[in-house]
Amino acid sequence: MNPTSACHTPSTQEAQHEALLKATIAFVLEQGGYPPPPPTAPPETFEEYHAFVDRVQAITAAPRAADSLQGAPIAWPKARDVGRIGDMSPSASLRVGLDSGNDVFVSVWSEDGGGSVEFCNGGGGGGRSMRTRLALIALMVAMEQDNAERPDLDWWALRMGGSKQEGGGA
Repeated sequence: MNPTSACHTPSTQEAQHEALLKATIAFVLEQGGYPPPPPTAPPETFEEYHAFVDRVQAITAAPRAADSLQGAPIAWPKARDVGRIGDMSPSASLRVGLDSGNDVFVSVWSEDGGGSVEFCNGGGGGGRSMRTRLALIALMVAMEQDNAERPDLDWWALRMGGSKQEGGGA
């Protein structure tokens, strides 16, 4: 549907897209010394501009995705890597952490081995599991609380010989 037709009231996102598109076209044409396109130019003339505007909107939306999906700020953990020994085995552990790009990784190990998985934030082209990422950050906060209450199951404290992890966490 044509967003400017008389039967369609553009949404805020569509209006934003249209404004960005017009500004982009005007800027590129002006910088290149080209005259504005004729009003009867076919729609495919602007496909590359639409793609560019879509990329700009994805980039500008990324910081908002860093907060919770409901718009409330994230409760961030104190430490960038939180570990917890499992309840059923002293050799089983769960670690959840944030890397330098604030991607979240989860590592699960036991006497039989283990593995890791990572969930990217939305800013670098990843971010395909934002709810999962946010839940894992909330899990880090919960693990810190459990570690404060029961430090005998704090993976980092045990690994560091009873001392707290650098960076403020337990």
